[in-house]
Order: sequence, then structure tokens, then C-alpha cells
Amino acid sequence: MIERVERNEWHSWQEAWQEPGEQQLAWPAELAERVARVKRSSRRFGLALVAVTAGELLVSLATLLFVTWYVVQKPTPWRFAMFALAALLVLVAQTFTLRNRRGTYQPENQTIRAFVELEWLRAQRQLRTIRWSLKFFAAEILALTALRVAELASDPGRIDRLPRVLLQLTALGIVLAGILGGGLWLWRRQVHRKMKELEPLRAAFAPQL
Repeated sequence: MIERVERNEWHSWQEAWQEPGEQQLAWPAELAERVARVKRSSRRFGLALVAVTAGELLVSLATLLFVTWYVVQKPTPWRFAMFALAALLVLVAQTFTLRNRRGTYQPENQTIRAFVELEWLRAQRQLRTIRWSLKFFAAEILALTALRVAELASDPGRIDRLPRVLLQLTALGIVLAGILGGGLWLWRRQVHRKMKELEPLRAAFAPQL
């Protein structure tokens, strides 16, 4: 168990943290190791987060361009409805993503406290993303299925395809739900491991948090 950090040690440790060229002070070995891991992880995660956000914006743009092309090829009311739904889903997803990641790109300063708190905040936001992703996926599948069913039901010449399409959409939904669920479960386990590693640091620096 890591001993609680004394207040008179805090300022010296903070100075050492802010000056990467200096050797760390005589911290408890376990604490020093955890702090070093948090620092490395935080910086890598911040850079990765910027790249992932940019990638997600590009994917969203590509999706809208594809749906636009799909509508232009054969403009029909149902294709316009598909475009509107896709645009709405992209807007909702990007709004959540940008708001959920606000304040998680870099620490407020280079102190130990800032890095530990930032990593804890990132973990909490990731858990929120996992819960939200499940709800968003369910809403997305239901909305797309409802739109497709309504399109077929409105056309007497294609209504006989409705049972087959429903079966296909159901099978696709189950497969995608399994893949998504498995991925989110693994992600959740990883986040909880990270939070478990951060807990001793939060306890050690409790007087300052």
C-alpha cells in the first residue's frame, strides 16, 4: 500500500515533476513507478485523442458525401429521408463526442495533481462513451430499420420483400451488436484496470486533490 503523501513533500515532488531533466526525488518505489506510467500514458493518449478526433470528423464527412451521392443518383423521397437521418445521426454523434472530450486533451499544467486528475477524468469519460455507444447503436439500428420497412411498405410492388428484408436486418443487427458489445466489454475492462491503477495515486495525493 502506498503511504499517504505528506504535505511538506508535495511541493518538492511537484517541482521535480515540472523539471523533466532532473532526477526524481526519493519517492516510494511503487509511487514513483505509477507516476511515471501516468505521465507517459497521459501524453500518448493526448496525441492519440487529437488524431482519433480528426479521423472521426473525416469519416463523418465521408459518410455525408456518400449519402449525398446516393441521393443524387436517384432522387426519391425515401432517399432524401435517408440523407436526413444520416445527417442527424452524424450530428448527434459528433456533438456527443466533442462535448464528452472537452477538457481531456491535455492537463491544465505539468503538476502531478493535474496529470492524475486528467487521467481519472479521461477514464470517466470513456465509461460514459461506452454507455452512450450502446444506446446510440440501438437507436441507429431501430431508426434505419423503421425507415427501410416504411419504404418497402409504401410500394405495393416491393412489399413482398418485407419479410426477407426484416430477417436480413435482424441478422445484421445481431452480428453488429455482438461485435460492438464484445469490443465495448474489452474496452470497459481496460478502463477499469486503468482506474484501479490510478486509485492509489489519488489516495496518495488526497490532501491535494
